[in-house]
Amino acid sequence: MAKKENIRLKKNNKTSFKDKLVSFEIVFNEWLRKSITKFQAFVIIAASLIITWLTLPDSIMTKLPIENESIGETMEFTARSDRDYSIVDDDATQKERVKAQNNVPLYFSYIDSSLYYKNISQAFASQRELILSFIKANFTQNVDEKLKDIYAGAMFRAMTAGNFRKEKESVVKYISQYRQSFEKISGVPINENIYNAVSEVLFSKKIEQALYSLLTKLDSYYIYRTGINNDYTLSTIVIEKGDAFLEIGTEKLISLNTFLYEIKHHQKKLHQDRLLNEEGRKLVRSIAYWFIKDNIYIDTSLTEKKKMEAWNSVQDTIFSVKRGEIIRRAGEKINARDIKIFKQIKQQSAQASFLFLFIRNFLLLTLIQVILFLVFVKNIKKFSYRNKDIILIYSQLIIFFLLYDITQTLSIPFSEWIGNIDARIFFFLIPVPFLVAATRLLINTETSIFFVISFITSLFTIFPDSIIFPIYFAVSSLFFVSRVTHIEHRSTIVREGFLLALTQSVIALFIFALDFTISLDNIPRALSFTCTSGFLSGILLIGFISIWEWLLNYTTDITFLEYSNLNHPLMKQMAVQANGTYQHSLTVGALVEEAAIQIGLNPLACKAMAYFHDIGKIERPEYFSENQTGINRHDELKPNMSAVVIINHVKQGIELARKHHLGEKIENAIREHQGDALIKYFYAKAKSEAKEGDPSVDESFFRYPGPRPGSRETGLIMLADSVEAAIRSMPEKNFQKISDGVENIVNRIIQDSQLSECNMTMKDISAIKASFVKTLSGIYHARIEYPQPVA
Repeated sequence: MAKKENIRLKKNNKTSFKDKLVSFEIVFNEWLRKSITKFQAFVIIAASLIITWLTLPDSIMTKLPIENESIGETMEFTARSDRDYSIVDDDATQKERVKAQNNVPLYFSYIDSSLYYKNISQAFASQRELILSFIKANFTQNVDEKLKDIYAGAMFRAMTAGNFRKEKESVVKYISQYRQSFEKISGVPINENIYNAVSEVLFSKKIEQALYSLLTKLDSYYIYRTGINNDYTLSTIVIEKGDAFLEIGTEKLISLNTFLYEIKHHQKKLHQDRLLNEEGRKLVRSIAYWFIKDNIYIDTSLTEKKKMEAWNSVQDTIFSVKRGEIIRRAGEKINARDIKIFKQIKQQSAQASFLFLFIRNFLLLTLIQVILFLVFVKNIKKFSYRNKDIILIYSQLIIFFLLYDITQTLSIPFSEWIGNIDARIFFFLIPVPFLVAATRLLINTETSIFFVISFITSLFTIFPDSIIFPIYFAVSSLFFVSRVTHIEHRSTIVREGFLLALTQSVIALFIFALDFTISLDNIPRALSFTCTSGFLSGILLIGFISIWEWLLNYTTDITFLEYSNLNHPLMKQMAVQANGTYQHSLTVGALVEEAAIQIGLNPLACKAMAYFHDIGKIERPEYFSENQTGINRHDELKPNMSAVVIINHVKQGIELARKHHLGEKIENAIREHQGDALIKYFYAKAKSEAKEGDPSVDESFFRYPGPRPGSRETGLIMLADSVEAAIRSMPEKNFQKISDGVENIVNRIIQDSQLSECNMTMKDISAIKASFVKTLSGIYHARIEYPQPVA
């Protein structure tokens, strides 16, 4: 009982942890959608600190540490080499020596086991002699003395064939006491079970021959049952066999894992199936598995000797430090290699202190970001500055400067390696456009423009004397944004990446025409870098938007496209459990898709939102009219309980949307598509059933909790939802009745002020009504009724 109770408690704990995780996720997603001023200020300041750190000039060193006591200390400034140096690299030499040691294979010694296997044959023969002697002494009393040997041999063969079973039992019992004799001759202890098994077949000559041929065949391979350790990375070993050293692949070793397989394999190669039946072959396998010995073993002393030789053969590694190369960045730990370089550097810089430059750049960068942020908040209506938007913007800003910092670090050594090219052309390689495009796809165009201005103004702390590269990054980013405003297929992004590569190449050519300090010899490499950058922008955009969608609960057109193919588990579940709601959702999707085009909304997003707006009805489908088949469950309920069931589909839909991570826009569609509308039927029914003046019939109890639609998208879905339900219930559907029905339903929603918070204009509403009438007429094949001619 106690154990059962403990198991039950553990299950409850698991469930509790899962619930806590779900609750945390819900709270976190709600927090992401808020706009908290203190948090925004914190992010801007933190991002400015990080960017300032990454963009400090390299020429601020004041004193180079040259004492060994400085090893392990933090570098206070970024140090560059003033000329070329050649220095012995102890660490690299050590690594090369360790690498050389690690490349030394294991050495094994070979053991000749042929004499051992001959002893096994002799042991078998001795046991057969004992058996023949026992038969002759016990079962040939009435046989002529001259014929006893012949009779005993015949009787032995008959017992082997399965005859004389009673006499065979005596023989087996007799021979069982000679196990030690067998072990002494064979030279190896034998398992009792195996000895008994061999005794049962009277140490058959066939078994002996099969065993001997198998053992000698396997001995021609290399057997090491222990096997090579998993941490051994080389693919070969060396075997000392006499005076020769043989290098073989580790896959050729027979280990414990492959031993039984090899025995079976060689039985087939030796055609033992012709000599023995399955039972006999199985017995041979068991004996071989027991008797066979490893014929190689690790020679530790020889292996260590070879490793020492490899260690001593490695020469010192000389490394070069080129002029202008970064030796150690500010904030990094000083190591012995740095001390060696610093000792050879004779010239030192004595410019502005690190602290002064850091504070100056930090204050300037923070001021720029704060002013930009306030200007956009006040003047750009669609600028989005929720918590998650701020995290996205400034995280990507930091990513850009990290890419810049990495490129700057690698540019000088690579420029020397490639052929002493201008290190500045490596800036063409930075794939900035994907960061701006990600902001556009995840938020909106206005916010992506803010991001462009933010990183361009920040760039002037890096390029104070030149506007060429800031312009290059800005123009290429804006071009890419214009090409990826709506992406419905991931392949489209890759295609646009190639187009971006072409555009960046053209811009790069203009840069060479404007900046005469960059040699024209660098044009081929610069163009190759711009093409690589364009391609990388497309690839990275695909990966990054997926990461941001998952981390910050964003939803893009690509995700909406996946939701719109009706293969989502919720849509499949709805089709089975609530088919009426499923058909209703498809029709609403068709209505909003066409209407969205007419009023300039994203039709793909609107259609996906429409498909999922009623998923809460999956929980209790039978309580909604479109799913009922002659039985109305509400006849059994009071009006207020019916209202609770109907209203709860919104709450249950939100829970399902969060569980399946459908995203904020679909959650808003579920939450807002009913607004705070009144459920008139049940309210009227409650009033009719209540006594006159009964205060318990409260209108607010029969209203949805809201909120009202806060966007044009959710407002459109509210209209489509109401119109589709009303038109579907009409007994006759001609063009005029559909038109009148749409007009009445939309006007009723407007009069109830349900669209007061979604910025939908009268022009939008007129276009929506016309689109609804057109779509519904097509669905129901309604035609205009023309007057009949008078006879």
